[in-house]
Amino acid sequence: IYIYIYIFIELYKYRVWIYMYFVHYERFWIYMYLVHYEPFWIYMYLVHCEPFWIYMYLVHYEQFWIYMHLVHYEQFWIYIYLVHYEQFWIYIYLVHCEPFWIYMYLVHYEQFWIYMYLVHYEQFWIYLYLVHYEPFWISLNTIGFKI
Repeated sequence: IYIYIYIFIELYKYRVWIYMYFVHYERFWIYMYLVHYEPFWIYMYLVHCEPFWIYMYLVHYEQFWIYMHLVHYEQFWIYIYLVHYEQFWIYIYLVHCEPFWIYMYLVHYEQFWIYMYLVHYEQFWIYLYLVHYEPFWISLNTIGFKI
């Protein structure tokens, strides 16, 4: 019997909230949003996870991406790679220059050497001389340089 009395007292304390929730549902949530802003968002995150993230993406776009980068780092980069492919590689080139070139060399071998020849002409020939000694001299003969 004491349990029932305790439950009744607890429910009686929150009678206004229970009434508001069941009878004035929309007003209840408007009030929660305006007066109890933080608990409202904690509730939204815990109970309505997808609408919460849709709202965050639409209304707080920058904070959404900051959060994604800090908390869901791998998913963030997978998304950037899949949706913003060019920006992903620009970032990799600017911030992680060495991994970018390792990737280019391993995956896009021909484009890597075309770029090296066009943009880093001197380094291209130095590399050919140091690493590929015989093809270096064959290349020089091919372009008209007489040994």
